[in-house]
Amino acid sequence: MAHESDASETRIRGEAAWKAALNATEQRNAEARRRAHVHQRSALHASAERERRMAQVESAQLADLNLKLAARGGEHS
Repeated sequence: MAHESDASETRIRGEAAWKAALNATEQRNAEARRRAHVHQRSALHASAERERRMAQVESAQLADLNLKLAARGGEHS
């Protein structure tokens, strides 16, 4: 039974409990903001990478089309 009384004596109460709860909430919020920031950076990086790949594909398609047009123009000259 001495063990139970020790646990109740070490439990924080009142303003100390309120401050501990506030601190825990602030820490959870800070961690959530950090995770959101990391996720946002990852999403932006992925988006930029997709745009870069799409630009490369478009450039290759345009080069191919220009070659076809040049070949076609040579036939009609």
